Amino acid sequence: MTSEKVPVPQTINDGGHLYKTADTTVAQTLYTGEATNGSIVQVILGTNIDDAQEHLLKLYLDDNLIGTIALPISAGDTGVIASVDLLNRTNTPGLQLDGNGNPYIKLKAGAELLGSVNPAVGDDDDVAITVLAMDL
Repeated sequence: MTSEKVPVPQTINDGGHLYKTADTTVAQTLYTGEATNGSIVQVILGTNIDDAQEHLLKLYLDDNLIGTIALPISAGDTGVIASVDLLNRTNTPGLQLDGNGNPYIKLKAGAELLGSVNPAVGDDDDVAITVLAMDL
């Protein structure tokens, strides 16, 4: 039996993107896997600072769509509706689960987690996506 070197998490980082009018609906990089061993994405939160429009976030791993998640009007902005947990089992089914049953995404070295918002964000309205990940 051969032993395999298991990478140990080195640092915890945050990433994400604040979508504004100029972003249109083009996919933006939310997080890039660490260059040597990759990363583990543990949290992705979505906040909609638009008080008139629901937005859909399309989440991609490199060029592969892994989920489309609704961000309700004012989610995470006013205290009435919480921010959206984009990695819950309902929003992104089929992800790997950690020892506590929580979904996560393992990014290979240099792999990109991307997101696009539709419809495009209007003037004075923002959509914020926050990512928490551990580089390996």
